[in-house]
Amino acid sequence: MTAVDWFRRGEEFEAAGDHSRASEAYERCAEIGPDRAKVFLALGRSLARVGDSADRAEDMLLKAVNLSPFSLPCYLALGDLYARLGRHEEARTQFKRALTIRTDDPEATAALAALERPGPSLIRRFFGS
Repeated sequence: MTAVDWFRRGEEFEAAGDHSRASEAYERCAEIGPDRAKVFLALGRSLARVGDSADRAEDMLLKAVNLSPFSLPCYLALGDLYARLGRHEEARTQFKRALTIRTDDPEATAALAALERPGPSLIRRFFGS
């Protein structure tokens, strides 16, 4: 299979909610394909949804940011990961960076608002756990 095939397979698994298998497919894509932010973003998002993969998810999302420093989705995904890990200051930083790319982005604006009013139910609503 080609890198494109593995990426598509990862998207299919992700859409089905199978983040473990999605991560495996994205890993294969990353192994055989060129370094692309899109691949590392997808891999990082899937790993973030797999129980014990937060460190690896962070590594992949940081790689995506480094490859594409003007990509709004990369900062949103990294902010989301940090928020779910309880690393709220780092999450705020990423959402603020997202807003430097698109000042009116509703997702980054809502996420920042949730972090500014840190009630447990509001945090859970936006970021899970």
